[in-house]
Amino acid sequence: MIISSKFKNDVYITPKNEELFIQKLLEINPVIIIKKD
Repeated sequence: MIISSKFKNDVYITPKNEELFIQKLLEINPVIIIKKD
């Protein structure tokens, strides 16, 4: 899974604990795009 943000060209490669990671990211930056392969 790849997560990127629209404004900063940030790309996050998700660690093992995916769901927790996504929750944290959404708290920090609500405008992110999540792509599941």
